[in-house]
Amino acid sequence: MARSVKHGGKKQFHYRHRNSVNKNKNRSLKKKIAKPEGTLPKSVQKQVEAVAKQAGSKPSKKELKHKLLQQDKDFCTYMINKHGEDYEAMARDSKNISQNTPKQLERKISVFKRSKQREEKMEV
Repeated sequence: MARSVKHGGKKQFHYRHRNSVNKNKNRSLKKKIAKPEGTLPKSVQKQVEAVAKQAGSKPSKKELKHKLLQQDKDFCTYMINKHGEDYEAMARDSKNISQNTPKQLERKISVFKRSKQREEKMEV
C-alpha cells in the first residue's frame, strides 16, 4: 500500500511492506488458542486418566549407571580411607593432582558411592 505525503510541494510515496507483522494483532491470537483445562471431551479425559494410572504404577526413575575410570576409583577409595568425609582435607591432599575443589571432590565421591563399582572396590 502506498500513501502520499506532501513535502515542500512535492508528493512522495511511502510504501509499507506487505508482509509486515502487526505485533498487537498476534497477541490476540494467543488468547483465542489457549483453552481452559476442563474443555477436553469426557472420553479423552478418561483415556488421559488411564494413562496416568499406568505411568504411576511403574517406577518413575531408573537407577543411574555410572562408569568410573580405574584411576578415579583408586583415587576415591584412597581419599575415603585417608580422610573420611573431610573434603577440605581432600582438596589439600598431595594426591589431588588436578586440584579439585572440596565441592568437586564431594560430587565425585558421591557418584563413586552411588555406583556399583564401589562395592567391588571396597571388597578387595
